[in-house]
Amino acid sequence: MSTEKIDGAEQKKIGILEKIFGKNSTGILYILSVCALLLMLGAFVASYVFKSAMTPLALIGYSVFVIFAFVLITLPLAAQKLFRIYIPPAVEGGMCLYSVMYLLDNVVRPDADDIFVMSFTPAIGGFFIAMAVFSAVLSVTVAFKEKRGKKASCLMVTATSFIAATLVITLLNVTVYGLSVAFLNTPALHFKELMVQTGSYEGGVFCFCLLGGISMRVKGGESYRIRSFREADKAKSLARGSGNRSFLTVVDNITGDDTDYRRIYRRAKAGFFLGRIFYLAIYGCYVAYVSIGFFRLGGPGYAVIGCLAAGFALTSALYIYEYLMYRRGTMNQRLRKLKIIRSSVRVYSLVLIAVTMMVANSSYNAITALASVGMIIFNLSVFFYNLFGKPKNYPALKKDGTAAGEPANL
Repeated sequence: MSTEKIDGAEQKKIGILEKIFGKNSTGILYILSVCALLLMLGAFVASYVFKSAMTPLALIGYSVFVIFAFVLITLPLAAQKLFRIYIPPAVEGGMCLYSVMYLLDNVVRPDADDIFVMSFTPAIGGFFIAMAVFSAVLSVTVAFKEKRGKKASCLMVTATSFIAATLVITLLNVTVYGLSVAFLNTPALHFKELMVQTGSYEGGVFCFCLLGGISMRVKGGESYRIRSFREADKAKSLARGSGNRSFLTVVDNITGDDTDYRRIYRRAKAGFFLGRIFYLAIYGCYVAYVSIGFFRLGGPGYAVIGCLAAGFALTSALYIYEYLMYRRGTMNQRLRKLKIIRSSVRVYSLVLIAVTMMVANSSYNAITALASVGMIIFNLSVFFYNLFGKPKNYPALKKDGTAAGEPANL
């Protein structure tokens, strides 16, 4: 590939997807994958609520998998953007596709409580897993050999990748299978069926290792190398020298990003504070809906209704007050105390909602139980964020009511 063609990548106008993901195609695939995961999760929720096609434990299992898949496909992109580590687009795309296909296979199969995939996905999964492992092994080995002025062995890289990918797949299968049998009531597999699935995974691993070995033999495996581009000029020079257009495009797009993300963050934070007030409307509807059910229980039910209503009122007052303080720019010790109080309210609300969930489950009220699970997850997330989040400075108030070092009005 000529240098002139590669240099052309530096002349184009950088779009928002290219600034964030490095390439348009990577960004589009990532967005589609996330949307597909969320849609399938919505299908699981609808199946649980309206058809009772799965147990609450199975729904939680699928929810955990969606979160895991989201983290898995996001980590490479975050590393590329934040730490300037180039991840080959093929590896990113493979992880996105396999995550969606893995979950999709559970949607189309009738036994929705079984997350242990037994169909067409193992071979494809083995292929993509081997690709990621090969990329890591190749990058580490070549970098190690280059420092010593030696050339990496194609056979050694391929064999090591095959063994490492096999170990990763074995660990993945054992973990998923164990959880499936223990918590989702999946019947134990016959040895023959387990061997067929293992063979499918290994077939995919073998196919990619063969392809990766050929690529390394012919082109040095450049398409699968992970590289650092903290030094942009040096990275671009390497990309031109190796003819790796994707590497150059990603480096040029990400290093050329002049977006003021601090300003975007401030706007998002203001929207977040305002959005929490809208969340209170949902919270209020939840309290009203649950109260209707508990009203029939008499005395104990009235006590629970009173506690939930008190928690809702206190949370509403705290949210609105914090939003007003943020708008005025009064980030002070009063706000710090407010956050501590709010954390206590979270624990109080969490206990009440947990009790609500248990009563709802005992009454087989699927909608109330599902709403309770969602509220518990939300409250736990906020509670742990308040406890372990990034510390901030909260200056003392001045006589005019503003924080030290802050203007009187913003």
